[in-house]
Amino acid sequence: LLKNKKDGTSFKKAVIVTSIHQEYEWLDKYFPGHQFIKQSLIFEKEQPYDVLEIKTIDGESLNIYFDISNFFRKGF
Repeated sequence: LLKNKKDGTSFKKAVIVTSIHQEYEWLDKYFPGHQFIKQSLIFEKEQPYDVLEIKTIDGESLNIYFDISNFFRKGF
């Protein structure tokens, strides 16, 4: 996928973002033409993650992990 360690393939390799908008920009950049399936909020070791399920233009279903701790529950 990416040579970068933060390729979104697992909690450990979650892409660090500062907004939900950034998640969708990242998906558009690395998976152009993807189809959005669903978004889930999951806590792993008390850390919040958005997990976005997409279908690539090749028909592959993927879960992409985003670390949202930089903005989740901030400002409330």
